[in-house]
Amino acid sequence: MKLHLSPLFILPIFFLSCDSQNRTEQSETAEIKPQKEIITEETTQPIRKTEEYLDSSETKSQIEVVEEIHQEELAEIIENTEIKKTDETEETQQVDSVETPKEKIIAEPHQLWDVLTRKHINADGKVNYAGFLSDKKQLEQYLNQLKEMHSELTSWNKRKQLAYWINMYNTVTVKLIIDNYPVSSITELKGGKPWDTPLIELSGTSYTLNVIENKIIRPKFKDPRIHFAVNCAAKSCPKIMNKAWTEHNLERALTAQTKAFLANKEQNTLQENDIIISKIFDWYKADFGSSNQGIIEFINTYSNKEIDLNATVSFNEYDWSLNSK
Repeated sequence: MKLHLSPLFILPIFFLSCDSQNRTEQSETAEIKPQKEIITEETTQPIRKTEEYLDSSETKSQIEVVEEIHQEELAEIIENTEIKKTDETEETQQVDSVETPKEKIIAEPHQLWDVLTRKHINADGKVNYAGFLSDKKQLEQYLNQLKEMHSELTSWNKRKQLAYWINMYNTVTVKLIIDNYPVSSITELKGGKPWDTPLIELSGTSYTLNVIENKIIRPKFKDPRIHFAVNCAAKSCPKIMNKAWTEHNLERALTAQTKAFLANKEQNTLQENDIIISKIFDWYKADFGSSNQGIIEFINTYSNKEIDLNATVSFNEYDWSLNSK
């Protein structure tokens, strides 16, 4: 038997059902909406967005309700965000110095040299040897640390090794001067042959400055820019860098030192068809192409001036007086 309902009976039921469903959906929406907004903002930038909420009269009451229910959760979100932003900032600042524990131990001694050079060497490479003398204990401490690191050299990459040897050469040179300070020239020391005198012992072997430069640095690393990194404590030498060499700054520092030396008019006069340059280019001509044209090609790579390959080349006399302030 079929049941026939009158349209007048069905219509109230239909509206009653719709009204009930709408009230249910509105209730759910009212309960969920504040929480969804907080979660959405947490996913992006919770601290900044929370401040915006608190400044808005339209949403302030919603936030107050959420804070009453989820006060601990909101505090945790803000705290975690602050920690995350701090971590991200530190990671950005330290992107070039991410080190393993072993590398960190190696880096620390160079930091001591970094402190000493920044303190006693100015931007022009002039050295306060009296100041180094007052910090002689720290200088000797750094040399002892370099001695300890020597046994680990073979496990390092080439950049780290070269930075080590440049720091070694420059530190030993400074130590030689302050051990005999006051002195007017390095050539007055060790019978006029300071570069051939054993000055430091590494792993049971004595090393001279000439051995470090001409038996290790030059043949092993084959980079002519090193001549503008090692310093011989004389006015005509390329300026000694007032910070430590590291594997991270090595490449850009070698280029910067080379450009600065070539731009120094006291040591190099560069004209298109005539150049008067440092004696370094004469003494170590083999490192610069073994010919005047090779030297000019090198200069053209790092100088702002373009020199003709057939330009006349002559060399300045070397000033061996101390590179002191």
